[in-house]
Amino acid sequence: MHEDQEWVNQVLNGNKQAYAHLIHKYKDRIYALLLRMVRHLGMYVSPTFASYVSSFVSRVSGDLGLKFAAENGFNTAVNQSVSDQGYTLRVKDIVADSARLVITYTLEDASGNPLDDQYLHYFDGSKIYLADKVGNVLSELPEDHELGQGYGDITFVLDEWPKDEDIVVHFDVHEIGVRDPKPVNFALQIPVNIAESKQAATTIPVQNVFTSPQGIRFSFDQVMYAPSATRFEITTSVTDESYERERQLVHEMEGDDADFTMDDSYRFSYRIVNQAGEVIAASERGEVNSGRTLYFSPTYPKGENVKTGTIQWKTAIIPGEPSETLTFILDEIEKEERADFAISIRPDTLLQSPISKTNEETGDTYTIKGLKKGIYPGTNEEIWVMTIEGNLKIWDMPSWILSDGTGKRYEVTPDYTTMTVRHTKEGEILKQNLFIKGMASPPEELSLKLKTYKKRYTNIEWKVPIPSQK
Repeated sequence: MHEDQEWVNQVLNGNKQAYAHLIHKYKDRIYALLLRMVRHLGMYVSPTFASYVSSFVSRVSGDLGLKFAAENGFNTAVNQSVSDQGYTLRVKDIVADSARLVITYTLEDASGNPLDDQYLHYFDGSKIYLADKVGNVLSELPEDHELGQGYGDITFVLDEWPKDEDIVVHFDVHEIGVRDPKPVNFALQIPVNIAESKQAATTIPVQNVFTSPQGIRFSFDQVMYAPSATRFEITTSVTDESYERERQLVHEMEGDDADFTMDDSYRFSYRIVNQAGEVIAASERGEVNSGRTLYFSPTYPKGENVKTGTIQWKTAIIPGEPSETLTFILDEIEKEERADFAISIRPDTLLQSPISKTNEETGDTYTIKGLKKGIYPGTNEEIWVMTIEGNLKIWDMPSWILSDGTGKRYEVTPDYTTMTVRHTKEGEILKQNLFIKGMASPPEELSLKLKTYKKRYTNIEWKVPIPSQK
């Protein structure tokens, strides 16, 4: 994860594009969870035991979905605990319905006071997961992990509920705290019966399909009304024509042996409005707890679906009044496009005169600042390091192809440990080093070709009326 340090730094600085790109790049919930966590770390004040409100219903009053679910019997007061090394994990409550399962816990010291740092580890040997009663894993990672004063909320999302009516929440935690981690051995299993939860959900098919001019197919599949949340399910994919066009462009640019998939080539933004035209939820949450968005969760492709970039999206919102009428609006598609942009470089003149060039397609400007010898990290291999600065319109970490005047190509790898993309009023300011292998000495002329750039498409005008709960 060290290669993503700059991405994490950008998230800490409030860059939503960095947050979305990092999650989308790795298609792994753990990155999303870690990034959500860091937004909370500066919010802590030292709590006292009295600051923890024991009534679950009172504490979640801001989340009307959880409040409604709890008031209608979908909340289980657990109050089970396990202790080790003078610390206690106490699971207070669990809310479970078809949209989400939310676990509220507190970490306490030996005197029973909530710790300042409520972070529970569930990676690097620690696990928190859901299984059925015979041990089959149903969800291996939480969808969300929110921290508050003296408590934490862990949210799981299931693609579909198991046939069995009993599931088990497993805690196998060996470390707590993020600022000053402490070793522990917490092992706890909590059964949850979901029979009534399954019966309380209503699923309504929608089947509204749209294909954008950019070759992205959208299918708004269904809406599910559950006590704690309303969930929408959308499937996206790349059309056959778009896939074939992109495949040919990649092979022309990078050769027939180039790896090619479409699973990391696009993302989209949406909003949901009510009958008055007011935005009640959107794909960009903004500040924590703003609007009614609960999660926007992709399930990324496997097998053959990787080629066409087929992604299943689940987005959930806090329920509103029964009389509310909602509409889904697709606002924007951000798509990775193949670039037709190259910079000619004469290495012997770089130190005296850096080379700048603007991509007319995007308005992005890149400057080659220097070329010097270096050592590849972790090895003794001698390499060359090229330094690039840029002013970009859209946040990005560009990749390049480097060749000499004869067409010979050199292996180029961005140094993610030093790369920065800083958001300013003037644009996204890029600083990037490229590791170059296989070049004994710089030739008289080099060509640095940009592989892709990101382009945003707006004014799409796809609207889907969301059927009301019957």
